[in-house]
Amino acid sequence: MKSSIVIVAALLSGFALFAQPVLEKTYSSSATICELENTGEVYYLMDVLNKQCRIYNMEHSLYKTIALPTPDGYYLILPIHRFIVCLKQH
Repeated sequence: MKSSIVIVAALLSGFALFAQPVLEKTYSSSATICELENTGEVYYLMDVLNKQCRIYNMEHSLYKTIALPTPDGYYLILPIHRFIVCLKQH
């Protein structure tokens, strides 16, 4: 009797653990999460076409836009693999 109750409880608790993530927002560029000293966790997008790095708070509000000027005849590229970016907050 005890074992059947334990089995039923285990099966029912397994159904309660299934959750589906909710898509909050989509962006045209890939994002990377990082942590700033004073602000906390943020994520940034590298917008190659507009030559910008946009930093967002975790609730999707724009925190800062950094222009990435390039000389004439040059353009920004991002490698396919992950790359390391150092963001320092003043």
